[in-house]
Amino acid sequence: MNEFPKVLHPYIKQVYDVEGDGHCGFRAIVYCLRLHKDEWYKIRVNLMEELETHTTEYGDIAAFSDTCVLIASRYNVVLHCFSRHTNTTHLSLWSTPPPTHECIAIAIVLVYARARRRVPDAVMPPITPQWIQRRRPCVVECVTQYIERLHMYNHYYHSSFHG
Repeated sequence: MNEFPKVLHPYIKQVYDVEGDGHCGFRAIVYCLRLHKDEWYKIRVNLMEELETHTTEYGDIAAFSDTCVLIASRYNVVLHCFSRHTNTTHLSLWSTPPPTHECIAIAIVLVYARARRRVPDAVMPPITPQWIQRRRPCVVECVTQYIERLHMYNHYYHSSFHG
């Protein structure tokens, strides 16, 4: 739990420690989507299909944070990625998220190979700039349901470091 900001702790439902074997990101997503642990390869194949289907829209995918965009778009989940350098939220580029009570929100710590399934109404780190640049116009309005949670995270972040 200590890998995440304390403001997120009340929202974490389950913790998954994933073996760091080179496939840990796929394994983390498998656990959070409640698939069988051996289905990590299916996640990888699905993401390759997603990239092939939307090659033009995605452009150059080089960073892990861009892989997070693939995951959010393919599975229509809210994906929060935490690392030593940045904390970001990734939303689907193509579809509006389901209602809050049906939404799957996932938080992963990239450095520690840990995954957590979060409750959908948790505070949220900033939305990644790639989403703003690449998203379809039909999903723009979905951000309004997250504004308050984005502000809560920013307030926590600024008060932790500046006050």
